Amino acid sequence: MATLIPATNIPAWMRAMRWHWLSVTSSLTWLLWCFARRWLVYRVGLRVGEGKNWYNTVGNWTVDSLRFPHGLKPVSDAVHAIGSEFLVWFEPERVFKGSRWSRELPKKWLIDAGEGAESYLFNLGDTAAVSWLSRYINKFMDDNGIDHYRQDYNIEPAGFWYHNDPEGREGITENHYIEGLYTYWDNILRHHPRGFIDNCAGGDADLIWRLFNGRHHCGVPITITANP
Repeated sequence: MATLIPATNIPAWMRAMRWHWLSVTSSLTWLLWCFARRWLVYRVGLRVGEGKNWYNTVGNWTVDSLRFPHGLKPVSDAVHAIGSEFLVWFEPERVFKGSRWSRELPKKWLIDAGEGAESYLFNLGDTAAVSWLSRYINKFMDDNGIDHYRQDYNIEPAGFWYHNDPEGREGITENHYIEGLYTYWDNILRHHPRGFIDNCAGGDADLIWRLFNGRHHCGVPITITANP
């Protein structure tokens, strides 16, 4: 069972400074690691229309065939040819309403916080959803020669969790969700035994104890962007 530490139990001064202090220290660590290992980090965007960008099109996790007609494999092949490794940015938990996943996935795999929410939260509390997502991302990484996985998280999940808690069971949605998140990460690392997971999460705000073991990193790497 996942151990959860409510944010209310964290002193206010720590909550206020966690973005700045941890972001600065982890960014410096990432700079050293990137120079030592020569990682190439890539953010992959989709071909989108007017007014669309990476933020409001998440939930369409396919490679833009106009810019990358052969997928990302030629890019990763070039990276590997110079002795570097290839890390790609993902944000699978936030599913923007109107995206492909929001239309095609089973509704029980998408947590809604109500009419005011612009996105769904991918339901990592559902074991079938976790298995599907693990297979999808692992295949995406295999097909495109991706060595390492970077996870972003530009969403506040608490409202989604609380909105879906059964009466008298406050916190149960969050509990199952975090258990599913750990399972998902384990599935990624098990399938890519030489890889690691980098946690980005809106400036290192998603600080989970599990991230502080040897194959999870909290940091902001040197990024080459390829947004629309």
